[in-house]
Amino acid sequence: MNLPPSLVVFLGLLSWFPGASRAAKVIVVPPIMFESHLYIFKTLATALHQEGHETHFLVSEGREVPPSPHYRFQRYPGIFNSSTADNFLQSKVRNIFSGRLTFLELFDILDHYSQNCDAVVGSGEVMARLKRERFDLLLVDPNEMCGFVIAHILGVKYAVFSTGLWYPAEVGAPAPLSYVPEFNSLLTDRMTLMQRITNTGVYLVQRFGVHFIALPKYDRIMKKHGVKPQVAMADLVQGSRLWMLCTDLALEFPRPTLPHVVYIGGILTKPPNPLPQLSLSFDGVAPRRCRAGVGTTAASQCRSVAPSTREFEVWVNDTADHGFVVVSFGAGVKYLSDDIAHKLAGALARLPQRVVWRYRQRARLLSAIHKDQPGHPVTRAVYWIGYLLRHAGAAHLRSSVYHVSTLQYFLLDVVAAVASVAALLALALYRIARWLKGSKGSKSAGPAAAAAAAAAGGGGGVREEDDALTNGHCYSEAVVANGKHKRNGALRSEKKIN
Repeated sequence: MNLPPSLVVFLGLLSWFPGASRAAKVIVVPPIMFESHLYIFKTLATALHQEGHETHFLVSEGREVPPSPHYRFQRYPGIFNSSTADNFLQSKVRNIFSGRLTFLELFDILDHYSQNCDAVVGSGEVMARLKRERFDLLLVDPNEMCGFVIAHILGVKYAVFSTGLWYPAEVGAPAPLSYVPEFNSLLTDRMTLMQRITNTGVYLVQRFGVHFIALPKYDRIMKKHGVKPQVAMADLVQGSRLWMLCTDLALEFPRPTLPHVVYIGGILTKPPNPLPQLSLSFDGVAPRRCRAGVGTTAASQCRSVAPSTREFEVWVNDTADHGFVVVSFGAGVKYLSDDIAHKLAGALARLPQRVVWRYRQRARLLSAIHKDQPGHPVTRAVYWIGYLLRHAGAAHLRSSVYHVSTLQYFLLDVVAAVASVAALLALALYRIARWLKGSKGSKSAGPAAAAAAAAAGGGGGVREEDDALTNGHCYSEAVVANGKHKRNGALRSEKKIN
């Protein structure tokens, strides 16, 4: 059957457009806490729904998530509900602000993540239900590493959707520590010798923590529940088909990367809206204006401004020459101790407004850089998810870095091979040099020895030479007694001559 040319062209264009991929079922495994992460995934699910895809969220039974036609839920009996998860997170924040070591609190959070993963993987009913859904793709939040395990159990292709400023070394991209600062090192890409030493130390400590503390927790979970086929958690992390990082080069330092790592930072950005024409409550907290003064406390440096639209507009216009500061700690931080709040207020009060205005200039520059990119980050994220679905996981984007050992990655085997060959060559040259030296010495010693013997014998002829060679060695009775010559075998008696 011959199709009309116009229909052929139409079908070709339809297959080429990014939105032309078939409708797919995508499951998202968000972390058991941090509602801001879930908000990002809901934004992504809305965009996927507009492309015809079906998105499911795997959340605990007690987690309160507003229903929406853009996504569905897969529930499981977890260790947290919404209130207990929030209480646990706020307790960690209070402990950190109270001076407790941050990494201790992070280890506790990690332990609860693994406990929740144990509950999910151990639920046969939940796993069977998820298998029946026959998902096409699973999106993993690296904060909730259980997503890697679930994807392996379901036999589903998976991609990482990182919701933080995180580019882990486990991605496999080169990370020269001389100019790539490790996450949480508080360093830049311009480092002194001591800073490079610090960066190396942070890198080694974090790699130790990941490979000997974090990942083994999930290895034990898979072994406990008999997950087949057996695979190491480190291999599951490196098996991701795509890494989508919610960061941007406007905020990050340039670094080497890989083809299957894409930046989608700014996924929640929206155009600014004008001030509403209604009263502003600011969640019950009126905006406060702070002035620096000598001998004043933090509380006396700030005064409340009425929250009506008109007065707020006047307040904003009054700071137009210098700008104003907006302080936000994210959705996960709901607690600040009085001590920290007063210190923060005092520090902000001492800032000259012109400095805030220069902050402002830097922010505008970074904003311009961030916005100068093809399409909105949500659009790019949806495109890459569709790309994975259209090209069966896009294995062609994955580098061979995941198939080489540590020795091969750092070329240690090459160094050993080259060093071995160099050592063998050096040994051979040394032996040849010794042989040549010995051969030359023996040739030069022969004529000199003959001349000396002739001079000592006075030309006695052959008989004298024969007598001199009695007993197989050169000696002269007139000069050296028998058995006394150094090379005469230490003869003890004249009988040995006869």
